Amino acid sequence: TVVGRDLLISLIEKADAVVENYPVGILSKLDLEYSTLKKKNPELVMLSMPAFGSTGPWASFRAYGSTIEQAAGLPHLLGDEMQPPTMQHVAFGDAIAGVNGSAALLTALYHKKKTGSGQFLDLSQAECLLPNAIHGILWQSVCGEPPPRTGNDNEDYFLQGVFKCQGDDRWILIQLKTRDEFSRACDMIATLRDLITPDKLDAVDNSKKAFNMLADWTIRASAADLMRELQFLDISAAKLNDPAGILADPHLAARGYMQFLERDFVGRQPNPSAPWRLGEKPLTIRSPTPSLGQHNKEIFSGLLGFSDEQCAALFEEGIIGTKPSLT
Repeated sequence: TVVGRDLLISLIEKADAVVENYPVGILSKLDLEYSTLKKKNPELVMLSMPAFGSTGPWASFRAYGSTIEQAAGLPHLLGDEMQPPTMQHVAFGDAIAGVNGSAALLTALYHKKKTGSGQFLDLSQAECLLPNAIHGILWQSVCGEPPPRTGNDNEDYFLQGVFKCQGDDRWILIQLKTRDEFSRACDMIATLRDLITPDKLDAVDNSKKAFNMLADWTIRASAADLMRELQFLDISAAKLNDPAGILADPHLAARGYMQFLERDFVGRQPNPSAPWRLGEKPLTIRSPTPSLGQHNKEIFSGLLGFSDEQCAALFEEGIIGTKPSLT
């Protein structure tokens, strides 16, 4: 509505930055592109995050995190030769674009603080993912063809794999860097030594045979016990945590990684800390994620000076609210 648009302009006139990730062309149809907003606020920093950037033949295409990951070529580097290309995650593109967008926005705000000048930031979410495919790009450059998909195999290790353990859907990652390390594991772990005798070890001439032998051993024990036993031998090993396992992980618990806060509608919930800290303790999370419209009155009254009556009128007209609009 006209009232809603005017309200948005009033907010932008007092804002330091605007972030949007609509498909290219949407804001221009609403006369809300950067050239228009800059006239209202010359110092405005605007970050635009379309899937493929604001120019080029794909600029107008709409996409999700999965589309972006496919366009960047990452799935073609994952999985093994007997499977189709494998995606990292349906929303992997969203997360990586968010990290790059935050860095770009902070850089622009620093520039604004130094110079007083705003600017427009054109970020392509697909291009944000390309550095994650650097090994494939280098292989193509040197060999003239895409790298083979090798699953968990890695030429840097004698044996690397994810092995099933005792229990329902329990797994462990084990990395044996050399054949000597594999032999040492056999010598020092009684159950594995009994399973793989010296004559069998001599017959291990490829990682698939060794993988199968190790898999026969890991299935008999818990992932947590195996991880501790292998790490004691200076062998790289890590149990795979599911969501419940992350919440119960003793290392994360000791570091206070999860901070529990009360949130409207859902109650007490864990919130992950920032991965960096300034001292021994994590940075305090001061409040949970706000619910829709939670700070309407604070913003419109505090920033724009609206009265309670004006805020109530906006609510009654459906311009602002606490529930998503379905129309």
